Amino acid sequence: MGDPKPLSECSNPKLSGPCNDIQCVFEKSGFLVDKNTLNKDAYRSHLRKWAENHRDWSKGIDKAIADCVDKDLRQYLSYPCRAYDVFTCTGIALLKKCPDNAWKCGTSNVVAPKS
Repeated sequence: MGDPKPLSECSNPKLSGPCNDIQCVFEKSGFLVDKNTLNKDAYRSHLRKWAENHRDWSKGIDKAIADCVDKDLRQYLSYPCRAYDVFTCTGIALLKKCPDNAWKCGTSNVVAPKS
């Protein structure tokens, strides 16, 4: 989902701690105004662009934008790390709206129950 360049730059060598690697990717991708402020327009644009090429994920992207960009987020770590909060929230939103054809377990498909 991310640009390969920041992902590569921030994971070789992998930075320590749960925040530093994600913080690095978000900073290099332009998703943060400062360490604790999400660049909402840039992140929203990134998600929408990704959804253009992955149409079956549009409901998940819409949920990620509604839950993780347009709302104030809870803090997931015991210390402030906005990048981690947004990253975690986005993953949760995408999981909740994962398209049926993306649920896979080994060689057989597992379809999540409709809620």
